[in-house]
Amino acid sequence: MAETSRMFESRAQSEADAASLRPVHNRLHGLALSDLLDKRKSVRTPEDLERLAKEYAIDVGKLESLTRFVTSPSVEGRTEVRIVDKDGNESVTMQVWISRSSLWALC
Repeated sequence: MAETSRMFESRAQSEADAASLRPVHNRLHGLALSDLLDKRKSVRTPEDLERLAKEYAIDVGKLESLTRFVTSPSVEGRTEVRIVDKDGNESVTMQVWISRSSLWALC
């Protein structure tokens, strides 16, 4: 019973955080995390890193720790291939580069 109560309290807090216009320090929703990871790829100086961390209300140390283990895929537009079958259905494939593990994946 206590575990169920904690789950509901956690969900209620998460929903309140999501509804709030004020960012919660060191907490990001999925879309914000993806945006942060994409922007982190272009950071070149410690000052840029500090600005990015401040923009997303996350500690620089937490951001660095996170990016040691997590990244977002990079997609190159020139690798995109569109195929339209005889019924007019379109499919799109592209190469996705995941830089941390040096792998190519086909989506």
